[in-house]
Amino acid sequence: MHTDRRARARPRRAEVNIYCTLTPAYGRDYTARKAIVADLNAGKDFIFSKWGHADDGRLANLESLNDALGRGSEMKVNVRYKRLAAITVVTITRDVVLDEATGATVTEAVAS
Repeated sequence: MHTDRRARARPRRAEVNIYCTLTPAYGRDYTARKAIVADLNAGKDFIFSKWGHADDGRLANLESLNDALGRGSEMKVNVRYKRLAAITVVTITRDVVLDEATGATVTEAVAS
């Protein structure tokens, strides 16, 4: 029987796939996903984009995205960077952002 190592490494959480995109606000741009994760954890603003959603075009940060999450749940969002030409998927959990590539919290992701 085949098992996924990542599924065993992290505790199971209720996952919410919101299918939205965050774009850096105030003219910011990024070249690396570590900087995106660090700024999300720092509470910097991003523009929430989801066609047809009531909050489309509004500013969002980690605190406002946490309001949409229940305790112990996580959501995956797309974040645009490199002059909006690239997209990375970031997992947002209650009060911390995980780097999708490594599954590490921002303090571990920035240090590596």
